[in-house]
Amino acid sequence: MHRFRGGILTHTEHSELMDMVRSGDYDREIGADWIRLLESELDAETGVNDEWAAKIVEMRKNIYADSRMRSGSIKPARNSRIFVWSSAAAVVLLLVIALFWGQDKSIPSTGNDIAKEVLESNHFSGKQFLHLPDGSTVILNEDSELSYNNDFGSETREVRLIGEAFFDVAHDPAHPFIVKTGTVNTRVLGTAFNVTAWPDEEVVLVTVERGKVSVGDDKKVYEELLPNEQITVDTETREFEKMVLDEEQEIEWKRTFFVLDQVSMENAMEQIGERYDVDVEIVNPALRSCIVNGAFLDNESLEHVLTVLSLAMNAEYRLEGNQVEILGGIGCSE
Repeated sequence: MHRFRGGILTHTEHSELMDMVRSGDYDREIGADWIRLLESELDAETGVNDEWAAKIVEMRKNIYADSRMRSGSIKPARNSRIFVWSSAAAVVLLLVIALFWGQDKSIPSTGNDIAKEVLESNHFSGKQFLHLPDGSTVILNEDSELSYNNDFGSETREVRLIGEAFFDVAHDPAHPFIVKTGTVNTRVLGTAFNVTAWPDEEVVLVTVERGKVSVGDDKKVYEELLPNEQITVDTETREFEKMVLDEEQEIEWKRTFFVLDQVSMENAMEQIGERYDVDVEIVNPALRSCIVNGAFLDNESLEHVLTVLSLAMNAEYRLEGNQVEILGGIGCSE
């Protein structure tokens, strides 16, 4: 806690601490450490009123309210009232610590704005397919992190990215979509593009598949990109270079993902046919308009994909050579 307070956590340590807070498994330990740190700081600070001291006392009482928790004789279930309070207490403590030091001095930075980090209730990490509140979609690569605040979409649609992600942004001229990667901002209205910003590398890469993207920082725009264009930005020197390339080769990692997002069964089978070079026939016409969803993230086999979708439709499939038949199924209402 003292290292966090002093702003000297490494990126890995900072991520680990935030993961501990989000998990809810370390709430009592985190709460106790924050209380001790707050009390020591209260003794050292000047000009702190009695209201703040009273808040600290009240939080300490709540954290240690249950004697069985203190003795370790029970471990509350995740859906118990004790756990819910404990989880909320840790978040409240982080908010209080940020607000407390924000009264008369800037909050220490660990590479991210701590106050904003605390308010980010939407955080995702690891390989996955995401829907954002505005209808935009994100394919998040392995070992990557994406987060956004509760005010997403109120004025702008701002997300923070560590690692790599492919964005397909819903068009909304009134609310620009901004991807923040350290000091580099990628700003769009509606488009599809890839951003690479690994924490151990000094460059940010933005590659455009569709639409138009502007890349810059808080002060100026470096370049505007069109489809099949990429910009490389040095995060240390702010030097950048734009080039024309084959975006399909540049973002080959995305090929391992196969996403079926709110598509008809007929369209899904067309995509499967193109991806796996097979001819697919849906024998039961009642299945063709059924809406399916699926996110296959690890280059799954044709058999695996067909099994999942068939089960979802209460159907079966038959595969012979490059011919596939989808058999049976109960169909769906229009």
